[in-house]
Amino acid sequence: MKKIKIGILGGTRGLDSLYRVFLHHPYAEVSAICDNFAPVREKICEEVKNLGTQTHVFADFNDMLESGIDAVLIANYANQHAPYAIKALRKGVHVFSESIPTQTMKEAVELCEAVEESGTFYAYGENYCYLPHMLAIRRMFDRGEFGDVMHMESNFINDCSLKWHLLTRGDAAHWRNHVPSTFYCTHSIGPMMFSTGRRAIMTVGMETNRMPYLAELGARSASAAMEIMQLDNGGMAKSCNGNYRRSFSAEYRFITESGTVETNPYTLGKIHISRPHAGGSYKTLEEIHKAYTFDHVEIFTAKDIEQMRAFELADVYQLNIFIQSILGNTDAQPYMIDIYRALDMSTVGTLAYHSILNGSNAVRIPNMRIKEERDAYRFDNRSTDPSLSQGEDLLPSNKGGFVPIDDDVYARVKKAFFDVPITTGGH
Repeated sequence: MKKIKIGILGGTRGLDSLYRVFLHHPYAEVSAICDNFAPVREKICEEVKNLGTQTHVFADFNDMLESGIDAVLIANYANQHAPYAIKALRKGVHVFSESIPTQTMKEAVELCEAVEESGTFYAYGENYCYLPHMLAIRRMFDRGEFGDVMHMESNFINDCSLKWHLLTRGDAAHWRNHVPSTFYCTHSIGPMMFSTGRRAIMTVGMETNRMPYLAELGARSASAAMEIMQLDNGGMAKSCNGNYRRSFSAEYRFITESGTVETNPYTLGKIHISRPHAGGSYKTLEEIHKAYTFDHVEIFTAKDIEQMRAFELADVYQLNIFIQSILGNTDAQPYMIDIYRALDMSTVGTLAYHSILNGSNAVRIPNMRIKEERDAYRFDNRSTDPSLSQGEDLLPSNKGGFVPIDDDVYARVKKAFFDVPITTGGH
């Protein structure tokens, strides 16, 4: 069988995916990697030469699209996925988008319609949906073991302030310095929607203050956010995400008509299932899920899968689902997060921020499957990104308004980056 030729935009993730999934994959190979940063390209060239692969290295995305690739993994800056995905789709190239699909509702409409017109596959790589224990919960809902969901809640806590200098390198224009508090919401919202098949029809957004421990690093946004949702079945959901002062946490709770299933915040992979029990009490079971077995979907990886951590497994699972969906495996396709499910997850954050700036009033969420509903947002280009939105469309990065930041703040952060002798992106 001729292998699917994969191109990857973003050299760091490109090499990671090459080693983890594609190096000896029977159905796919990385034939191209694109990065516009010369030192990264030099590293890629060195690595692929040592591996003996036929991987071409590009500085320009358009050149990579013309190189004969069948599919592209978009892994550039998290706020810049939509324009590259649209360009690839219009070339008839399948798209796997690794991070937030869009920044604005206008982008959401354009991306949705580009997918529909292309006839190709679009997959969103929300890898938290593919953690083994979350896939186990998805299977429970698919089998009807819990009935309808009444209430869901989740949080994604990742205090990036401790490594802000490594992430932003003192760049005032870096996306992390200006995206709103609700931007990175799909690690919390995504698994709730993926597991249950539900979508939100309305949201109310709230955010914390812009806390000093991030403000002093040049971040303009509030430090954390909450999205409260009304679901399409009448149920409720709540998501919290941001830079809370706590060790890393990604946890989920599903309360249904016949019991509750929830993850353990301190033991990754452990879930607790609580059901009504005879005698007026509840019985709770504990399960550990360190791996997952799909029905009729092969999982291939270049590394020893038995030694992989949960998040590595999630990346392997989702990329294999994408590959086998392209190959026509109808058992794989329901597990793929298509454009509609992707926007079900991400537009909650976009519109929750509109809610925050409007005094936390409720905002309806369009069903992007329905043209008439998305038409209302066709020209809505509001965002906090000055490279994308201008004039009245440019929004402040927090509810307090536009924040002036002295240049010496970013100079200090940049110095902290270069003062670290060994980092994932240092000198």
